[in-house]
Amino acid sequence: MDQQTYLGLVRRTLAENGFEISSDTVGQLNVIVAKKKQFKFSWFATQLSMHVYIAGVENVTAELAAEYSRQSIEHAIKNHVGLPRAMQSAIVAFAVLVTQHADDAAKQLVQNCPNKHIAAFEMPVIVDIANSKIYSYKKTPIWGAVYFKTFRALIEQLLNGPFNK
Repeated sequence: MDQQTYLGLVRRTLAENGFEISSDTVGQLNVIVAKKKQFKFSWFATQLSMHVYIAGVENVTAELAAEYSRQSIEHAIKNHVGLPRAMQSAIVAFAVLVTQHADDAAKQLVQNCPNKHIAAFEMPVIVDIANSKIYSYKKTPIWGAVYFKTFRALIEQLLNGPFNK
């Protein structure tokens, strides 16, 4: 599958799952932005503001993945609307890089525990369209543990789904 086909399918999948879709710039990258809020009692009655940033790039290095993740969470925090973070409200920024090639250091980086913030979570993700493979953090840390099952499910449903269409 080529990059444009994948981006079109994932954009449609996000819209079908109730995300508001727009375009923006994060750092130097033009990105698809998808936003949605969700409330669950199982999250200790908090509302999670989900921000998905998707960019197509030629090659992913560890430096690009780290910087893009940092810029994505900053963008999500800056553009958050609603209750202040930590007041029954949290934010997650999925920083998704879609590519034909990612170096091993980049793959390792996104599979390590993401950076921690107060009531905000970075979730860097690499989508390797050449091999139909997704790289992301698969474990559950103590910090924010109630959310990580949802994070993994969203990655699987929304980002892996286009490979099955």
